[in-house]
Amino acid sequence: MPALKQASSEAEHTGVASISASSSVTARSRRHDQDAGVILVSTLSKVLLLLAVIGMLGFDSLSIASTQFHVRDDAVGAALAGNIALHSTGNKEAAKRAVLKFAADNGDVVVRQGPATDRKNGWFVELRRDARTIVAGHLPKISSYVVATSSSTASDPL
Repeated sequence: MPALKQASSEAEHTGVASISASSSVTARSRRHDQDAGVILVSTLSKVLLLLAVIGMLGFDSLSIASTQFHVRDDAVGAALAGNIALHSTGNKEAAKRAVLKFAADNGDVVVRQGPATDRKNGWFVELRRDARTIVAGHLPKISSYVVATSSSTASDPL
């Protein structure tokens, strides 16, 4: 009987030990799952922040480039409008009004305008437009690119 009693005692002891080991493993796996969740949230936050910064820089870059191209096109159009008004009416004030209207319709500011000095029967225009940016306007080294200026002269081909 003592052998049976000893085997029974070992079985009970092993059963208790296995239950305690199982709860210890469960606690460790829960802690591991919580740590994995924190790591996942932290990594996703960093990726989201990186994508936001890349998005802002991309938006600012495209806005600056687009503004530069549009103000060049608008300067040509405004000079042409001024030249056409000058030749159709013969009045410099009508040409100035035509340029101001063209610039206002396209969101530009007229910096200078007047008869062209280098070409006969021409009209000179210089326009300015600010690009809509998120960050670039606040950075000193980049802020000069935010303001786009362009000039153009339209004259008769003859």
